[in-house]
Amino acid sequence: MQSAVMGEPPSSLSAQEVERRALAELALRHLTRLQRVSSALSEVVSLCDVCQVLRSELAEALAAERAFVALVREPNGLLMPILDTAEDWRSQRADVWQELERAYQDRESRWPTLPSRLVALPLTLGPRALGAVAFELERACELEPGDRALFEDLVRPLALALDRARLYELARQECDRAEEANRAKDEFLAILGHELRNPLAPILTALELMRVRAGDVALEERGVIERQLHHMVRLVDDLLDVARITRGALRLSRNRVELARAVERAIEMASPMLDARGHRLTLSVQREGLPVDIDTHRIAQAIANLLMNSAKYTPSGGNIELSARRQNGRVLLDVRDDGIGIEPALLSQIFEPFVQRKQASDRSHGGLGLGLTIARRLLELHGGAVAAASAGPGCGSTFSIDLALASTLLASDAGAASASNAAERVAGEGGPALERDAPPSSGVVRVLVVDDNVDAAEMLAEALRVNGHVVGVAHDGPAALSLVGEFQPDLALLDIGLPVMDGFDLAQRLKRRLSARPPKFVAITGYGQPSDRARSKQAGFDEHLVKPVDLARLDAIVRGLSRHSEPAPPSTRR
Repeated sequence: MQSAVMGEPPSSLSAQEVERRALAELALRHLTRLQRVSSALSEVVSLCDVCQVLRSELAEALAAERAFVALVREPNGLLMPILDTAEDWRSQRADVWQELERAYQDRESRWPTLPSRLVALPLTLGPRALGAVAFELERACELEPGDRALFEDLVRPLALALDRARLYELARQECDRAEEANRAKDEFLAILGHELRNPLAPILTALELMRVRAGDVALEERGVIERQLHHMVRLVDDLLDVARITRGALRLSRNRVELARAVERAIEMASPMLDARGHRLTLSVQREGLPVDIDTHRIAQAIANLLMNSAKYTPSGGNIELSARRQNGRVLLDVRDDGIGIEPALLSQIFEPFVQRKQASDRSHGGLGLGLTIARRLLELHGGAVAAASAGPGCGSTFSIDLALASTLLASDAGAASASNAAERVAGEGGPALERDAPPSSGVVRVLVVDDNVDAAEMLAEALRVNGHVVGVAHDGPAALSLVGEFQPDLALLDIGLPVMDGFDLAQRLKRRLSARPPKFVAITGYGQPSDRARSKQAGFDEHLVKPVDLARLDAIVRGLSRHSEPAPPSTRR
């Protein structure tokens, strides 16, 4: 190709000009390679991606067949290979490893001398030494100063990329550990809530037996026990709900209802605390005209949590107002109180788990700090929101709920169906108070109770015997199978978490054993999510009761059985 300088032919160029032009071309190639490699390295974040760029872009730019990298492992300061470790090149290529160690230890580049094809350079960032990199060139040669400069220039962005990738890997590992710890915490809360339900079940049943047998004796003391028991049940439910929500295991059963239905349910749930503290509740919610598409029980729970929060932090005899209105296609509901207020610094954290307003050393307000968290997350699952406002300590608080307004008004029959469904869900989850004056069943029913918690089994059996039924008790699957040889039950109440064989397996075996006259099967468990209910239904259970068992619900099941049995033989306890 012809070229000229100042109009002179190439043959007339001086040796100095030729050298200058050659250096310029070399510098251009040098710069182009540096830009390409630096650009590729700037776009990757993981060690794997950096090594991929090293194999391709960087090795090509340096005319190398292969690259080797070793980084310092903290805190022991040992070099560890990170590239092509599957080939175990550290043991197979002792020459490479020796050059890497020397480059790292001496902080100096190791250039090849014939017939070697190895180049090794330290990876440094300022005073820090990250490790070393080695290249096996395509051919043996002694590198010129310009080529050596290219190696050193290209290794600088490599060191930066490797350091960034290592920090990314550390951050990812920390994130993984945090997520694993969070999952472990959620599992622990779920197990804790389930295990706490087991002792609550016999306590609740024993309290009901005291009511039946003791009449008016120790009414005040029993009232204290009952109130504290229901408080304990609420705390357990909060733990379970937080675990379910954070695991994404909470499923909604939504229907189009008037907001007033959820408000009524919420007031029922919060009434014990409102009454105990002597608060005045002012209600301003129209019965019709505020239709929403919600899970009635869960929205009622969210509103009740706000009401109980206001009751907790408002001095006795205080005022709480609950109002709702329509605005721009939304339903806005406010819970206002004239209580102790919220510090400005706490407003942004008030809905976080376990965050509570300042309490006295005796923790007279109680609770776990989960009520507002559950309220917010339940509303978010509905596409809504909740916010807190307060002018500061001593100025009261306002909690505002924002929900989408349903597009059409309710038909009266749809509302009635929704109320019925919601009531059934609540009953299934421990719901309303016991029917205090329910008459005993007209017929005698033979009931098999299987629970490894001896107190729970005996108390439940005794509650059934008080109503005139015949009960057989077993504490594991084999004992239950042995018992039905002489005891033919009309109803089988099976704990799911049994030892030896679980309740699902026991139900299948009992179905085969009692195929001529199968009983009605009821699952008793600490788990009450839709997935748990679906599993028990699939296993052949007719009903699913959550601990502590609602005795009114159980009595309704017993009443529904038309079969009557003769008294069982004396040996019905195992």
